Formats: sequence, C-alpha cells, structure tokens
Amino acid sequence: MFAVKGGAKKRADCLANECTAKSVWVNCPVCHNKTKTKIYQDTLALRFPMYCPKCKKEMRVDIIRRKIYPCTKVYK
Repeated sequence: MFAVKGGAKKRADCLANECTAKSVWVNCPVCHNKTKTKIYQDTLALRFPMYCPKCKKEMRVDIIRRKIYPCTKVYK
C-alpha cells in the first residue's frame, strides 16, 4: 500500500459526493414544485406528512425507494 498526499481529504470528498448524488428533492404531487423534503435512495417513510409551501397543502404520502405514493392504506 502506498500513501497518497491528501488521501483522507479525497476520501471524505468522495463520500460526500456519493451522499449528494443519491439524494433528491421531493416534488409536490399536487403542483409538482419542489418541497423542503430531501430523500435518499434508501429512504422509507410510511404515512409521511409532507407539506408544500407553494400550494399550502399537507398530504400524507408513502415514500419507498425514491417513489412517492399517496397514502391509501388505513393504519390502526
């Protein structure tokens, strides 16, 4: 193994870029604008209360692997 100058910094930059590359901003299902919610590739959220600041609506959604589904199942 050989030492690379600035190796720890490069490794940290690569890890940071991986995280930002896999994350996306969620779009509102009603008006299709960006919300203030950011999700990653492995995000799982059931009955998540998502609020859109533009259309001022709050809706419950299920987020599974970067896909957004309207919450239809009734949980007890």
